[in-house]
Amino acid sequence: MNKLRIAAFLLVLAFLTAVLFTACGSDQPGSSSEGTTGYQYDPEVGMGGDTLGMIYASTYQDRLYYFPATLINIVGETEFNAWAEEFNFQYETPDGTKRPYAEFNLISFLEDFSISKEDFFSCLKSEYEVMFTDEELEILYSGTAAQRVAAFISPCAVAVGEKIYTPQWIASHSAEELRAAGLTASQLEEKTQTWSNWITDQERLNALTQSKTSLGEAELRTKE
Repeated sequence: MNKLRIAAFLLVLAFLTAVLFTACGSDQPGSSSEGTTGYQYDPEVGMGGDTLGMIYASTYQDRLYYFPATLINIVGETEFNAWAEEFNFQYETPDGTKRPYAEFNLISFLEDFSISKEDFFSCLKSEYEVMFTDEELEILYSGTAAQRVAAFISPCAVAVGEKIYTPQWIASHSAEELRAAGLTASQLEEKTQTWSNWITDQERLNALTQSKTSLGEAELRTKE
C-alpha cells in the first residue's frame, strides 16, 4: 500500500512538473515561448485542472502542493516520503488516522522540517520563480494566517476569517455543521460556477449542490 501511495504522489508531482514547464514554454496569453519571461501564475487557471481530485481536497492553490526536487533534496527523499505517509492523499476519504490532504503543502513542509529562509528562497527561486513573486515567497515563509489566506486560498475553497473550508469538507458535513462553521448559502452560491469549472466528478458536484441547498433551507427555517 505504501508503494502505491508514493507512486500516486509521484504521478501527481510529474504531472504538475510537466504542466509547469509547458506553461513556461507555451504561446498562450500571459506566457512566453522564450522561457519564463512574461509568465504569471493565475489562481483562476492554476497548473492544470482537477488532478486526481486535488482541488476538491485543497485549502490552497495547486502551486502550494508542488514540491521541487531541490526542496525535497534538503531533507532527503526517504525523509520526504516518510513525511508524505502522514497524510491522506486527495483520492482517499479522510478517516481520522492521518493528517488531511489539505495540509500536504509547502507551508506544512517548511514548518515541519524547519527549513531555513535562505534554503527555501534558493530552491524556490531557482526552480519555481515563475510561480511566485518575491512578496508571495515572503508570505509563504513567514506570513500571518490572514495573509496566507488572502494570497493563496484555492479558488474552490471558502474562507471564514482565517479558516479555510475545502469542497470536500463542505460536501461531507451537515447543514448544521456548515452553519456552525460560519458558512452561508450565499457563499456557496458564489462558488457554484467555479466548482463546475474545476471539479470534473459529477458525484462530487452533486454533493456540493446538495450541501448548498440544505444550508439554504436551514437558513430559511431559522428565519421563520
